[in-house]
Amino acid sequence: MNGDGFIDDNDMTAIGHTAPRLFYSLNASLSYLNFEMTIIGTGRALFDIPLTNTYFWNGWGDNNYSDFVRDNIGGAYPRLTYYKVNNNFVNSDFWLIKGDYFKIQNVELAYSIPLTKIHIVGLRGIRLYIRGANLVTLSDVKDVDPESINAGATTYPLFRTFTGGIKLTF
Repeated sequence: MNGDGFIDDNDMTAIGHTAPRLFYSLNASLSYLNFEMTIIGTGRALFDIPLTNTYFWNGWGDNNYSDFVRDNIGGAYPRLTYYKVNNNFVNSDFWLIKGDYFKIQNVELAYSIPLTKIHIVGLRGIRLYIRGANLVTLSDVKDVDPESINAGATTYPLFRTFTGGIKLTF
């Protein structure tokens, strides 16, 4: 970087943009006859994700490898070693990937039963629904969730959930 012919601490510079520069969302509601569908999605763009957790890096210690590095033997990733090597953990643009993603956060599909079909005293409406959360992520990031690369590696994973229910209106 500084042109002196040596690679040392004087060649360090800021790399990447780890904070998204664009946040966007989608909120769509569709209805047809007695059916309703609501979709909520969010996304982030124009940022980089540093792959800096234990899932990607060689383990810190002797004979301790991450699953990602172990499963990519012969690829473009740092060579495995049985010994603790400080150079394996130097930040560089090698560990930066484009972090853009769009995630469908919530989808709900509902059906309202017409009251002409059911005659229960005091009942004004019945609505059946199913709902899903954290359903799909569209991204070039592989193996981890771009919203939280530590999810499932060093913290609890981001769960995909499904629920259903009946709403009675009296």
